Amino acid sequence: MDENNSPFCDRNITKNIIERYTGSFVNGEFDGNGEVVFIGGHRYEGNFKAGAMHGVGRYVWNDGLIYQGDFGNNTITGHGQYIWLDGSTYQGEVMEGLRHGNGTFKSQSACCMYTGEWYMGKRHGKGRMVYDDEEKSYYDGDWQDNLQHGEGTRVYSSGNTYKGAWVRGRRHGQGLMKWWKTNELYRGDWKDGLQDGNGTHMWTINPVPGIQYPLGNSYSGSWAKGQRHGYGVFYYADGAKYEGEWDNNLKHGMVSLGVDF
Repeated sequence: MDENNSPFCDRNITKNIIERYTGSFVNGEFDGNGEVVFIGGHRYEGNFKAGAMHGVGRYVWNDGLIYQGDFGNNTITGHGQYIWLDGSTYQGEVMEGLRHGNGTFKSQSACCMYTGEWYMGKRHGKGRMVYDDEEKSYYDGDWQDNLQHGEGTRVYSSGNTYKGAWVRGRRHGQGLMKWWKTNELYRGDWKDGLQDGNGTHMWTINPVPGIQYPLGNSYSGSWAKGQRHGYGVFYYADGAKYEGEWDNNLKHGMVSLGVDF
């Protein structure tokens, strides 16, 4: 079940026409516990008040989708659980049939789980998305319209991490990225998921016997589309330094070479 294509907005239960009712009446209206079968095969079983589904109940659509929880004056509002045919579930707050407030969605087919805030059926606010069963891959932070947007931390299954700004699901703004296996680190500007703007990238070399501090190369300067581009300074592990212009990761134009001691 693709939770981004939620069918909730098409589930207006107030438009359904009753075929059969079994239950109690008060003053000629459905009131108390009862069961309704609607034309088309939808079913409701639960509490009624003054002729409307109101209180706790269970609604089953003719395609197998199930909702069980709170109802208010014929609307799905309050707290409840949705269950899809493939076993995917949502447990939490709802308003007029939509996930709204705090809740947890767990996809059975995509091995992902989101716990956090929702707004009109979409992930919106603070929340945590886990992308695998082992919970080694996840995003924890701000969301807007189902996408990472704001400040957040992404931990990838490889062990790599990014902490910083996001825009519409991409790393964008100030952020810190660490590559675990290659001992790399970048701190600076991002645009559309790539290093872009000003920033510093460090490559740390594995510790050398007899050397107190770890060695490594580093670059500080301008970036464009993930590559060193513009003015920057590259410091080598042996103390050498290159200062000047770069073009798509290559030294370019007038330069200054030196050695730092």
